[in-house]
Amino acid sequence: MGHRGHPVVGKGTSPVSDRTAFIDAILNNPNDDTARLVFADWLEEHGEPERAEFIRAQIEPAKASDAVRERNDPDARIAGVHGAAMGGGWRKAIGISETEGEYVRGFLTDVEVVSTKFLAVAGRALAAEPVTFRMFLPASDADDLVAWCKYLSELVASPLLRAVAKLEARNHAIGAGGFQHLIASPYLSGLREISFPGVAISPSFVKAISNSPAPFALESLALDRAVQFARQRTIRLLASAPRFATLKRLSLRYNRLTDDDIRVLLDSETLPRMLEVDLAGNDFRPREFGRALAERFGYGCDEDDFEEDDEY
Repeated sequence: MGHRGHPVVGKGTSPVSDRTAFIDAILNNPNDDTARLVFADWLEEHGEPERAEFIRAQIEPAKASDAVRERNDPDARIAGVHGAAMGGGWRKAIGISETEGEYVRGFLTDVEVVSTKFLAVAGRALAAEPVTFRMFLPASDADDLVAWCKYLSELVASPLLRAVAKLEARNHAIGAGGFQHLIASPYLSGLREISFPGVAISPSFVKAISNSPAPFALESLALDRAVQFARQRTIRLLASAPRFATLKRLSLRYNRLTDDDIRVLLDSETLPRMLEVDLAGNDFRPREFGRALAERFGYGCDEDDFEEDDEY
């Protein structure tokens, strides 16, 4: 029996398969702490008591003693008090820089990786713990693009993609076909954020996200300066596709959205209420729509939000 009496792995399994089962359980249920705490019990039983203590201290700080909280304080680790055993040593053991990512609820999150290096980095990391990644898509330079295309098929077919929480690209980083191929992977189950500022997109981009077979629940979509082709159709897709019903944040800054585009967003029966919408720098009339947007989406849409942003 594991933490709080919850069994997670069966009898007779090997330590490697046990570890894999815990990692899969945590990645498949990122908001559930039970599997994390059971994994902590398992780690303690298999010779990693410092790691187990750290996980528990992050998840249940109120239950930890003063000495345990002090040992596992992030500032203390940065100062080197427990650097060898804590964050720095664990990152090094899985081939990740000591400054990469952040430990949240016991495990590394938001580790940045270029897509062309993802399989190698994630393969090492996920053999040890349920790391989650921010994947950057490659630059559009011809040589790199050729290499990326050769690599893409292997990437799309990899179950390691379940550890990708965010896809990000800038400055025309990847062609529409490449993105559509990637987002069609059934393994992107942990995807929560997509950010493509300044990357020209079309309705096919939004449709590809909507039709992806991966069971991800998208929470943030940032398309600033990106809606450049068939704008009205793109906005209609955003407002109607069931995939976007889980969004918590939608950023559409500087896309020349008109009054008609805003009406489509306001009339959406799919986009959630209490959705943080950022519409700064567009062409609609803010004084006419500011109040309606605030009432429809709950916050982030007051008239003051639509004033010119000189720092953008």
